[in-house]
Amino acid sequence: MFKIAMKTDKGLIREKNEDSYLVDENIFGHKILVIADGMGGHNAGEVASQLAIEIIKREFTNIKIRVNYKDFLKHMIKIANAEIYKKSLLNEKYSNMGTTLSILILAENNIYTGHIGDSRIYFNKT
Repeated sequence: MFKIAMKTDKGLIREKNEDSYLVDENIFGHKILVIADGMGGHNAGEVASQLAIEIIKREFTNIKIRVNYKDFLKHMIKIANAEIYKKSLLNEKYSNMGTTLSILILAENNIYTGHIGDSRIYFNKT
């Protein structure tokens, strides 16, 4: 048994919190935890972080066969990047939007992590 905790904060500089997060499970009972922090100082960071979460959730929960999570993490990050970039090109108010991304998957006594940017994942074994 384990506990999961997530915390987001807008920080001292920004007016709004551009963080989004996800805790979910797929049909195999494997869990995913994700934090996405929209890039402050750029357009629509909150849109980018929420879109990243939606894409990761879609990709993870649509798994129908057992996968190699090391490769699948790369796949999810590439898909999220491509879709966020495409949306940034289609609407000027989303131009240059971006997000950090930290992903943790718990699957059958294994932990897999993927990471882009300066968001962090901490482990505490007690």
